[in-house]
Order: sequence, then C-alpha cells, then structure tokens
Amino acid sequence: MYKCLIIEDELESLNLLLKELENYSFFKIKDTADSIKTALEKLQSFTYDLVFADIQLKDGLIFNLFEQLDYYNFEIIFITSYDDYILKALRLNAIDYLLKPIDKEELRNAINNFIKHCDNVKRSNVRIENLVSNYNGQFKKIVIPTENEYFLISIHLIEFLESAGSYTIIYTSDNNSYVSSKSLGFFEELLKEYFFLRIHQQFIVNLKKVSSIYKNKPLFIKLQSGKTLPVTRFKKSEFIKLFLS
Repeated sequence: MYKCLIIEDELESLNLLLKELENYSFFKIKDTADSIKTALEKLQSFTYDLVFADIQLKDGLIFNLFEQLDYYNFEIIFITSYDDYILKALRLNAIDYLLKPIDKEELRNAINNFIKHCDNVKRSNVRIENLVSNYNGQFKKIVIPTENEYFLISIHLIEFLESAGSYTIIYTSDNNSYVSSKSLGFFEELLKEYFFLRIHQQFIVNLKKVSSIYKNKPLFIKLQSGKTLPVTRFKKSEFIKLFLS
C-alpha cells in the first residue's frame, strides 16, 4: 500500500485525479493540499510515497515549497499546463509529469513507472535537488535514469552518446559510461541547446569535444579522447557549419 499527497489548487483537476486514483487500490491514503503553506505542513508532519504536484499554485511555484524542505523522501509526478521550459527541465531531471487535462493512459504510465522504481531504487534527493537549484537558469547537470538508479552527470563532461536499441550508452570525458533506459531520440532534442548534434543514426556528439575532422568519404571526426565517429552525409553540412561557428 502507498500513501500519496496531491498538491493542486484547481478543484476540477483535483477531483478528476482523485476519481482516477480510485482505480488504483494500492493507494491507501490520498491527502490533498491546495497551497504551498498547507502542503509544507503535511510534508513536515507525514510521510508519503508519492506526491502529485501542480507547478503553479495560488501562493507561488511548487519549487518554493521544495526549497523549504530538508530532504525529499518521496517520488514525485508533476502536473502542469504546457510550457516548453518547464517540460525540458523535468526531462533533464528524469521526472515524470502529466499535462492538463490529465490523460488516463499517461497517468497509468506514470504510476507504473513509480511502482517500478519505488521498490527497486533507493530514494534519492538528486533529481529534485538539481531541479530546484537550477529551474530559473540553465541546467549544468543532467539526471541519467538507468534500470536501477539515477546518476547526476555534468553536461560538459558528456563526450558522445551511442544508441543501443531502445537504450542509450553515454560516454564521458572522465572515462565513465552509463547505460540509460531512455532512447537516443530522447536525448537528441534535450541536449540540442548545449551544442550537441546527432551526426549519425547511432551517435550524438558534444561538438565541444571534437578535436579534428578527417575529410574523407564518409566524413569522420576525432574526439578529444581519441575516439573516432562517422558523420552521415545527411548531417555533414550541418555538422561543419556548427563546428566552424
């Protein structure tokens, strides 16, 4: 059995979520809060397994609440209206979210993900801490979800990413590698603004880690680590333009 807290100040959205959660008998307690003040009181007085939280509340952003907590011993699913920046921030930190109006299938997927990880993964502050400390600026670190845990990695350390079916292998300049449960396509859009480029069906590269170009056919690049990667002809012009900029 799990205990959950719903932080939501829109009555229609709250009632819809409560109704849907009736289909999940393993949620023993379903508390609610309609403000940061009330939510803070509940989180400081009780222990919850899962928190559903709207990002924009009547008395401020949900991040203001998390800044007042000493630790985060719960999983979280955010509820939000569409916002490019907020959604990218959540993806960078491997945090599930639901768009309003809440879709039943998306809710089911988010809850299944919670169940999958809450029993196998040791609770960690890393994702929420990174989100709270950087949500109003550019993120310098990314949370990498693996099968059993989460890793916080500095984005500038990532050298390249390699597709491995539905998984992705992330290689860093400090000679570490991480197998993420996310696909290469997931990271392609996420890292674009950090000067990363998908140069091949199999590879995304950090352009800041490219040391030289081999102008043969097909085009190859050499990374600072000495690793060489191919550039598909469809990406050749874009790569050269960005590399020389």
